[in-house]
Amino acid sequence: MTYRPDSKDRKVIYLLAKLAELGLDVREDALHRLVYRIQRKGAKIGFEFEVASSNGSVFSHELAERLERLSEAGYVKRFMVTGRSYEELYSYVYRVSEKGAALVRKAGVAQRDRRVIEEVVKRIGDRVSKLRGGGGG
Repeated sequence: MTYRPDSKDRKVIYLLAKLAELGLDVREDALHRLVYRIQRKGAKIGFEFEVASSNGSVFSHELAERLERLSEAGYVKRFMVTGRSYEELYSYVYRVSEKGAALVRKAGVAQRDRRVIEEVVKRIGDRVSKLRGGGGG
């Protein structure tokens, strides 16, 4: 049976598409934080997150499962990369696929949610531009 992405999936794909416009792929832990932040800013995505009080990390089991399904269905690309430390031997990095980009162009995302996603991605883009432009110090 073919997996048909719903509005939650389209919002995640849209986020990945906007990040791809900046030339960015995103690690799974960072993607969870971004979706969490976007929801806190008012986007109606609907994932439930567990927040670890010890280090402030956030995780959604549903988001992780959906990312896996979207990857298997070809809407996003998932790559395994080596981790930054011994405790984290590997992690996943996500990128929108052409199939995923075509889906969000065709089906779209609710305007309010699109605005919040674009606002967050714009801030990321501004920071990336400063870093790439040598404005870091």
